[in-house]
Amino acid sequence: MPRYSGYSGYGSYGAQNPLVSIAEQSALPAFQSIESIVHAFGSVSMMLESSYHAVRASFQAVLGVAEQFSTMKLHISQIFSALATFRFVKYVYKKLVYLLGIQPENPELKKYIWKAEENLPSSITEMDLKAPVKWPILLYLGLTLAAPYL
Repeated sequence: MPRYSGYSGYGSYGAQNPLVSIAEQSALPAFQSIESIVHAFGSVSMMLESSYHAVRASFQAVLGVAEQFSTMKLHISQIFSALATFRFVKYVYKKLVYLLGIQPENPELKKYIWKAEENLPSSITEMDLKAPVKWPILLYLGLTLAAPYL
């Protein structure tokens, strides 16, 4: 009966010498121990490799999210630029209509009169011109909380 060891590729084919057979049998547990150690290192190596791939995939996901945020920032800035352009065109149109005499009243004058009448007892402060904006904070918190579920 031929026997094959784990790494040698050849074994004893009906060994003629009983001393060789006894030596093989006595060394078998040592080779099995070495083989189990090699398998353990192989398992640890595979575990480390899978951990490496998981960390790399997570890093790629973070980079993808950062890229999406930069794209979103670009789109939002384009929207705000378009809105500012529309406001500027509206302002120029009103001024042009006033300067050509089509509209007899200055549209800016109405704003200042109403503002002055509302705040008659007090003067206009910087805080009146700059109201605190809370929606960016709420948007950030909403994205932070909703992003893991997307």
